Amino acid sequence: MKDQEPIIGLHGTPLEGSQPRSPYFTVVLGNRGVVHRTRILLVDDYPDALEMWGLYLRSQGYDVVTADDGLLAVEMALATHADVIVMDLELPGITGFEAARRLRQDPRTRDTPLIAATGYSHTKQLDQARQAGFDSIIVKPCDPGVLLAEIERFRPSHPSGSVVRESEGPVNAPTQNR
Repeated sequence: MKDQEPIIGLHGTPLEGSQPRSPYFTVVLGNRGVVHRTRILLVDDYPDALEMWGLYLRSQGYDVVTADDGLLAVEMALATHADVIVMDLELPGITGFEAARRLRQDPRTRDTPLIAATGYSHTKQLDQARQAGFDSIIVKPCDPGVLLAEIERFRPSHPSGSVVRESEGPVNAPTQNR
């Protein structure tokens, strides 16, 4: 087998081993690769939630950008080309429901995975979130591992080779409200 050139990281140094570790994926360009960190747009109007989840996701290797209202979320989604968007439903400016509808109407964000992270656990609100275009719903508070698992399920380098769409129900929702 012919020796291949090492995959080169963002700073021009070879990556250790043949495969970058999660949450990175490699886009092969000839015998070289470019490492792309999965970019998460995190949207919540509660500053402590943005800080806590942002720190956690960054510690897991993600590139995280944040927005604290619905209008800014739509602008940031278009400007940053986020790979996955995690959004609260009750936001100032426009709600997460309306932001999702706008993102689904725009060809640039139509296929971007949307995860609702909400305190709602009633079927009506969860159905409205699904109708607005959310692919998955996480009921807060949730274990950080639950959020991470949902992001992993939707990120572009999912092991199945394609983005997984449409979860069957809310994650971490109380049993009586499913």
